[in-house]
This record gives sequence, structure tokens and C-alpha cells, in this order.
Amino acid sequence: MFNEAKRAKTTYARHHEFRVGAFLRTNQNVFYTGNVAHTNSRLTLCAEMLALAQCKMLCLTPVHLYITSDSRKPIFPCGVCRQYASEFPKLKVTSYNCDGTKEITKTIAQLFPNPFERN
Repeated sequence: MFNEAKRAKTTYARHHEFRVGAFLRTNQNVFYTGNVAHTNSRLTLCAEMLALAQCKMLCLTPVHLYITSDSRKPIFPCGVCRQYASEFPKLKVTSYNCDGTKEITKTIAQLFPNPFERN
């Protein structure tokens, strides 16, 4: 899956030169990718969020999210993406470093154990 995530990393990141690729497998083995970076980080659409949003728009359940970036070590989703993904606590997240020689897999519940929940 590293190669698929790496292909997704060919994204628009003109201003901050840090590319992230996300590749999402759903319960129906449908795959989504994406990333759009912007000079204003608040306007950036993270790869993870775009992949999850595409999945949710079609009422599918995300099963496994694969991530790679330009980093020498595996990175995980930002806090906003973790909150967004937290409604799927069993979602597995595998992160690879830039050349695929290191990988770490955790569930979103492990990465974000106390999400905001409206009671």
C-alpha cells in the first residue's frame, strides 16, 4: 500500500513544499486519495480529511488509511483530521516514511483517545 500512498503524494503543495499522500480503503474496497495545500494553513485540505470526506459522502465506512509524506519518519494526521476520523474508532492508520522503509500502524482510537463528543 506504500506505493499507492506515495502516488497520492503527488499533490498540490506549491507554497510550503511538504507533500502528504493519503490512500483510504473502505468496507467495499473502494479507495480514495487527496491533498490540497494552501499558503494559509487554515485553508489547507489535508490528504486524510479529503479521503475521509469522499468516503463519507458515499456513505461508505473507512477501514484503513495509509499515509506517506516527504518526512524521513512516519507522520500521523493532524489534530483536526484525528477529530474528523474519530467517529470511526476502529479505523486503522498506517504511516510510512518518505521511502517506505519505516511504517507504523495504529487505530484512530490509539492516536486520539479523547475526542470531542457532544452529549
